[in-house]
Amino acid sequence: NRTVGVTLQLPTGGQLALTKSLSASFAQAGDSYTTETTYGITQPLLQGGGLTVGMAPLTLAKYSEQNSVLTLKSTLNSLVTQVITQYRAYLLAQRSLEIAELSLQRSRKQMGVTQALIEAGRQPEVELIQTQTALANQELSYHTAKNSVDSERLTFLSLLRLDESVQLKLTEPVKIAPFRMTVDQVLKKTYLNRPDYLQSLISLKTAELEKAIAKNDKLWQLDFSPEDRRVRWFKE
Repeated sequence: NRTVGVTLQLPTGGQLALTKSLSASFAQAGDSYTTETTYGITQPLLQGGGLTVGMAPLTLAKYSEQNSVLTLKSTLNSLVTQVITQYRAYLLAQRSLEIAELSLQRSRKQMGVTQALIEAGRQPEVELIQTQTALANQELSYHTAKNSVDSERLTFLSLLRLDESVQLKLTEPVKIAPFRMTVDQVLKKTYLNRPDYLQSLISLKTAELEKAIAKNDKLWQLDFSPEDRRVRWFKE
């Protein structure tokens, strides 16, 4: 004898059961086979019944998957934003270094001019102190800008997962397009693309569904289960 059964969970919270059994007998007069199929249904009317509760596991799994996708999207958005921000910070540090270097060159030229004028007797030696002070300040600004470039470079390489020995020189200029959007357009785009806002909506839906499940659990247990039906097939 062999028996096989399968159970199907219905969207309304009920269950559809199907059982099939096969029995055989062997004799000198001949072999005989009997196949019997039994099917029945159980449908909760109060506790555990209804589309909302019946589909709750599938709905919660769907919410969980959506939340995971939004979490990944939020992580990628954060990483891309950090790379763009650091790129601009590194580029700005390079531009600041170039300006500091030009200023240092001018200060050195001014130092030579001042020394020549003093030697020619056209300026008093006290002017040399002011020029030397300005040159020292420019040298300090230059080294500060140089250290800033190296610091921004290391941070940028860390975001890109590159070796610290890699030397970069950014040449792509930063272009900022004019911002032409109304407040309503900005809010609409925000609602559609902000992962944290969309996750908040999912959390709200999850809480509402869990509340409905909790209320349903307080109902009486009342199930509808009609008499099982059997279909028998016999062969000798």
